Amino acid sequence: MGIKLNTRKLADGGIRYYLTIWNNGVRSYEWLHTVKKGDDKNQSKKLAEIIRAQRELEINSEGTNYVPKHKKKITLSQYFDNYINNYKQKDIRTIKGTLTKFKDYLKKPKLPISSLNELHVEGYRHYLVHDAGLKGETPYSYWRRFKKVLIHAEKESYIKESIYKKVKWNSKDKKAESTLTKQVLTEDEIAVLKAVPCGNAEVKRAFLFACYSGLGYAEFKTLTW
Repeated sequence: MGIKLNTRKLADGGIRYYLTIWNNGVRSYEWLHTVKKGDDKNQSKKLAEIIRAQRELEINSEGTNYVPKHKKKITLSQYFDNYINNYKQKDIRTIKGTLTKFKDYLKKPKLPISSLNELHVEGYRHYLVHDAGLKGETPYSYWRRFKKVLIHAEKESYIKESIYKKVKWNSKDKKAESTLTKQVLTEDEIAVLKAVPCGNAEVKRAFLFACYSGLGYAEFKTLTW
């Protein structure tokens, strides 16, 4: 592993700093700031060197419990907003939902993410089951996505693994257990529903399609012929 600070000359006479990063046998580049004519070159170089040192510390601390000092200042809201802005998977609505619920539960948006502890995570689990006003499988779905965000934050060295590792979804909780129980229709019951008049034919077709395909509305609504 290694990170080297480099410069590239620009057509207008300025320079741009960039990093060459070798990590796990893979080389990548990270472009930094541009220094134009008249800028303070010494300050610009010092800033580039600081960024290089921070990136090296981040990579070296991956997989450890060490949280770099500059990351301790990042607030929950800042981290969550950045995570959402860079999230590209289809369950983005559920990710947004669980992070919004966590903010509602904690009521401390300016809390540094590095200050999260096991009690916060355990409290949120209880909140989802009993106080968030969620039904069906939504509490568990939100919990899984929340853990996904925490695991990502731990990999980026913003938090320690210990704050979420021991907190498990309590399937023995009667309320939690009931929210995770799926009611499945039999073939005969679906046949009965087919024959029942419905005021909206499109809704009926969508429901029956979901029954036979196993897809949820959010999944099949994007399908095209």
